[in-house]
Amino acid sequence: MLLTLQIPGSTPKQVELLTKVEKATWGTIAEMEERQKYSTQYYTDLGDDLFIWKMPGFDLDEKSLDDMMKKVGQHKSLIIDLRGNGGGYEKRSNIY
Repeated sequence: MLLTLQIPGSTPKQVELLTKVEKATWGTIAEMEERQKYSTQYYTDLGDDLFIWKMPGFDLDEKSLDDMMKKVGQHKSLIIDLRGNGGGYEKRSNIY
């Protein structure tokens, strides 16, 4: 996956993200339910300047992703927090 990173006022830099896809396995239904608690997308904004998006997984359906990208597009800058992100659907990463 290729990401473009840019600090305001600087030249964009491209970074290749090396990924490994593994089949998800859950030992119990309880463990799966516990993981689902942390799969909610969170966001906040600071006026028109900054949109901060906590993305615990790339598991949004197409409509939800479209809705989120409309919100993102109303801001000058975006921070995506991928801490704890276990990945998701490659198809979603290639839409935008």
